Amino acid sequence: TFEMLVRIILIFNFFEWLTPDLSGIKVYFMVSQEKLNRLFWHSRRGMLELDLILVPFVQNHYVNLSEQDQAIYDRFITCEDQDLFAWLMQRSVPEDDEFAKIVKQILNDVRQA
Repeated sequence: TFEMLVRIILIFNFFEWLTPDLSGIKVYFMVSQEKLNRLFWHSRRGMLELDLILVPFVQNHYVNLSEQDQAIYDRFITCEDQDLFAWLMQRSVPEDDEFAKIVKQILNDVRQA
């Protein structure tokens, strides 16, 4: 019926009004507190130098990374401490281009701090 059609149109317009226009807005990926806690503890290494670099990066920048970069960081912190130390102290460059990208992001964060 006509009344039912008007109700459907009104409901549709109402929900369209509630839906924000996200074009042009960077939407950050939701990260659970449990995952952030896990990353925090995994970023705490056996070396003070690594702790001072990785922990603030996770606390301040991890949630702003793209989903792809978050996955790269998750793999990155599984590397050996001596490799991480060499890369972050710029004594060597990671062979993995994705790791090199994360190292660059972390070092940019350190320079801005």
